[in-house]
Amino acid sequence: MNNPAAFVILCEDMESDKVFGGARIHALGGNQQLPIIPAVEEMDPDVHEKVNSFANEGTGEFFGLWNSMEVAGYGIGAIYLLRSSISIINQLNLKTMFALCSPFTARIASRYGFNVFKQLGKEGTFYYPKLDLLATVVFVDDTDQLNGADPEEKARIDSLREEPKESAKYLDLIEKSVKKLNIFTKNIISFHMNKRTGISVSKIELKSLLDSTIDDFKYFEKARDVRFESEVEQKDDYFSDRSRLIMILNNLISNSIKYQDRSKEPFVKVKLYSDSEMLRIEVLDNGIGISDQRKDKIFDMYYRGTEQRSGIGIHIVMEVIRMLNGKIEVDSREGEGTRFVIELPNMA
Repeated sequence: MNNPAAFVILCEDMESDKVFGGARIHALGGNQQLPIIPAVEEMDPDVHEKVNSFANEGTGEFFGLWNSMEVAGYGIGAIYLLRSSISIINQLNLKTMFALCSPFTARIASRYGFNVFKQLGKEGTFYYPKLDLLATVVFVDDTDQLNGADPEEKARIDSLREEPKESAKYLDLIEKSVKKLNIFTKNIISFHMNKRTGISVSKIELKSLLDSTIDDFKYFEKARDVRFESEVEQKDDYFSDRSRLIMILNNLISNSIKYQDRSKEPFVKVKLYSDSEMLRIEVLDNGIGISDQRKDKIFDMYYRGTEQRSGIGIHIVMEVIRMLNGKIEVDSREGEGTRFVIELPNMA
């Protein structure tokens, strides 16, 4: 049923049209009851009277908050969508707002000015949606001022209300989180694909492969200031597994970008040389480098040299090289940069 008093808020990737989360706001007075009423009326029939008592000044309900599994834990639901939703409540002429949520979400909502509505249920709590789960009714009675909100959160919401373009900052944070997760997910898929699929040999035009691989990194925020240099010398037809070569290049270039030294003008140099016998790949950067203590560990699966690492990329490189009967060397000095050299046989 169409409800003109229902408003949907979505977190969407504008490039892929993929939706990562959402929520709804229902204003009292549409062609449907607020969802909280049928949810708790059997346990507390007074819910009709209590909710309707706020009708004259404008009230509604925030509900249906969700995020997809792939972005769970990134704050898209409980933080960004809640913050964005509250920032637009005053545009809907709603002075007050209800929500029925878990005790955990209730604690988060308290940062945005919501308090437990103790006039319903047992001091604001119900067993819902089933008898072994506890739900809490929370309520904010001054959506325009949010006097009970955490000062930092109130400042963010006020900023969004005064200058809607400021929301781009929060959307950027979501986008960065999603992209980080996408990279990690791709790495996991690559790892399992390498383990389970056989080698597929084809003739490879190395320059076009390298150019397209570097182009794929243009969306990286950290790549904006990186100077890319490439050099390809292909003396003979080269045959190998194209998808696995891309795995190697992707992971090495990605690491060079992520671990750049911001005190320098960062660069990533990639050189490819091939003849009838082998392909030599060299990836050089002037990033933060790797300490002597860490060099022997960087190929271990899930080793985290810094908090930024996914801990799987370089391990994938090693596994792929082993499958292609190649070898890898690393030369790195902390504070100066890193150089990876890989040799792979021509599988013609």
